[in-house]
Amino acid sequence: MAIPKISPALTPVEAAEPPQEVQPPASVRRVSVQEFLDMHERGVFTADDRLELLDGWIVEKMTKKPPHIRSSGLLIRLLLPLLPDGWTVHSESPVVLSSSIPEPDFSILRGSLADYANRLPTAADVALVIEISDATLANDRTTKRRLYAASGIPVYWLVNLTDRQIEVCTSPDQAHALYRQVTIFTPDATLPLVLDGHEVAQLRAADILP
Repeated sequence: MAIPKISPALTPVEAAEPPQEVQPPASVRRVSVQEFLDMHERGVFTADDRLELLDGWIVEKMTKKPPHIRSSGLLIRLLLPLLPDGWTVHSESPVVLSSSIPEPDFSILRGSLADYANRLPTAADVALVIEISDATLANDRTTKRRLYAASGIPVYWLVNLTDRQIEVCTSPDQAHALYRQVTIFTPDATLPLVLDGHEVAQLRAADILP
């Protein structure tokens, strides 16, 4: 995996273990990936339910605020023309991990849309996941980052709207569930779009941060 070169606009920060999470009461039971999928099949959830499975817990997704919506629109318009043949992008679609089914804002996958007509992507299909964060910043920096690292997803972009920066996480350490390299891209920086270790484009951080 190519690591971005550090320039004055970039600040490397040390990858850290996420803080210990508070466990629900003993009467609350975790749900397996298969149970969660079966619940969808049986119609337990309605079309209006916005839910993710994170570490076995069913979590309701937060309503998006205007800056989040604007950043999503900016990103999809930037990404689509840049993707080489053999890659596709999913927006707010499930990715099946060992004990979780998150729905990242974007995931860049190997293959075409047709390849996922009858199945959900897994971590092995994903080159890059992107979460756009404001109210969800703490969760995206801890739980989501840990899950993506533990699954071996090569690159994780956290578009931090609160601090107006993009945190690019690379070099996943699956055994310790963390990314060994986290690089901060400020609005005046340019960040590489890296797929399977190859840089395919450069994006201006300012074009992603509303």
